[in-house]
Amino acid sequence: MWVGKRPGHPASGGQRALGLARKIIPASAGSTLMKPHIRRYLDSAERWLRNRHPHIVRSSADQCPTVPFGKWAKHLVSEKDVLLDFFSSEPIRIILNNIKVDPFDPKHYKWHFVDYDGEKKVCSSGYEALFATHLKSNSIPFEYQKWMFARRPTKSERCKRRLTLVSGGGFKENARRWFGITMNGFLYFPDFYLPQTNEFVELKGWPQEPGQADVVRYLQRRGYRIRVLMWEELRTLLGCPTLSYAACLYRAKQLVNPYFDAFANPDWVKKTLSIPSRAWRS
Repeated sequence: MWVGKRPGHPASGGQRALGLARKIIPASAGSTLMKPHIRRYLDSAERWLRNRHPHIVRSSADQCPTVPFGKWAKHLVSEKDVLLDFFSSEPIRIILNNIKVDPFDPKHYKWHFVDYDGEKKVCSSGYEALFATHLKSNSIPFEYQKWMFARRPTKSERCKRRLTLVSGGGFKENARRWFGITMNGFLYFPDFYLPQTNEFVELKGWPQEPGQADVVRYLQRRGYRIRVLMWEELRTLLGCPTLSYAACLYRAKQLVNPYFDAFANPDWVKKTLSIPSRAWRS
């Protein structure tokens, strides 16, 4: 939900915003509260922040050239917490993702993986199921679609265009997540976060849409570590560098019923996908 200034809202010269900040911003933010662009934002977004717990994690482009996201994420303990990254005057807002894939939607392919607690987690594609299974089989900690990045477009933009929706995950109604971008505003849900390497991983079976690629580059230029993993790299990690995704899916449908259980089984992935095509056919 984007919130701007309310009609008829009296000017305060930043005093009311500063008072609001003292109530909701941790003391560790220190002198960042005095910066004019932060005051203006807190003033304009007062209604949106009223029931939230903001944390200013960066106050300007001079701070944190490489984002220590693991440290920042410790402040996000509930859906009311929000990180404000003031790399520019309009911050990047980071909150816990509260939009989940509906596992009972008949339109969904029922792709899933099994997490470290033994719980089945629904995911958006076979690529994601295979990557999660690879991470688990190699004891690599990960978080799946836990974070939501948002930035509203600046009002100074003269050129406007319609909101472009690009498929890339899951959404409430149809279990498909939509990635939205309008000029320099966006809503973005990374697929995986790897705490050990402090990086996000985006799984793609096809070239990125221009709008999504623009946002990934935007975040990368601001210090966020984001890696886009295509099938050529994923199949090398899985130990089948010459196998196509269609061939992997064909083997699953031939040997396992239901076939989407195959990609969630580390033993099946290791034993079956690593077998050369000729040996498997014979």
